[in-house]
Amino acid sequence: MKTTEFTYNTVKALIKPEFINTAAFQNKPSQVYPLEIIQPYLNIPLALSKSNYNLLLLLEDGSLNLQINTEKYHVEKNSLIFISIGTIYAFREIGEQAKGYLMLIESKTITAILSNKTILHLSLIHPITRLSGNTSLWFDNICKLIYDELNRTTSNRNIGQSLVRALIYKLLETANIQQNLPREQEIALQFNFLINEHYLEQHSTGFYAEKLSISPNYLNRCVQAVFKKSARNFIIESRILHAQLMMLDSTKDIAEIAYDLNFEDPSYFSRIFKKITGRTPSEYKAQNMHA
Repeated sequence: MKTTEFTYNTVKALIKPEFINTAAFQNKPSQVYPLEIIQPYLNIPLALSKSNYNLLLLLEDGSLNLQINTEKYHVEKNSLIFISIGTIYAFREIGEQAKGYLMLIESKTITAILSNKTILHLSLIHPITRLSGNTSLWFDNICKLIYDELNRTTSNRNIGQSLVRALIYKLLETANIQQNLPREQEIALQFNFLINEHYLEQHSTGFYAEKLSISPNYLNRCVQAVFKKSARNFIIESRILHAQLMMLDSTKDIAEIAYDLNFEDPSYFSRIFKKITGRTPSEYKAQNMHA
């Protein structure tokens, strides 16, 4: 298997292994594919996975079903799906008539072309953005330009990165993301990033408040204002989402997973899991083993 800049390990949960040996595979840190090319190689239905890349899907026609964190979505044509790095997601179904583009962008590309402030703004984008006909056509044109540039024998990285940058700024504009973040939003987003880093060992709002140099009460107000849930519930839901990922490993039993996530009592873990997902851990694990 050839060495790639965007390694197959990065996308192996999403894309079948035989795709890397086709002429269509792009050896670039940013990749874009027409859906009609990539769809036969997608692992659909996809089990919940934690994205280690940024994913953008332009759906110009057809429909699809997906889950992002705990929310499930049915997406119709003229929509743009954006899944940022670290997001837990799963494509459940993509209709045969689906048309558009799938783009995968490594984190290093994002950090190379955007400021830290703009990267923070990406976290404010709702996963599903509805597009007008003209805006959908704009995204179609730029995706085609990026695709053509990446498939040139001697593609120009500067041109490719400039096109990707233009696409992201257009996405922020379309999603109506303001340039100056209110303090509450900035705190809530930084809290979210910290949880992705420390969810295994740190479960108190006090720890995250201290990291952000604010009081626990102010942290809770910020999280409630942005995510419509308390900081404590946000932490618990994050742990349960990661438990769902760990249940894909058939070698671990429920108690092991509970202890791995630092739940002291597996019974308490099971009660919280059912409260959030609607199923017991055993029911969830059994369903995914036979999916």
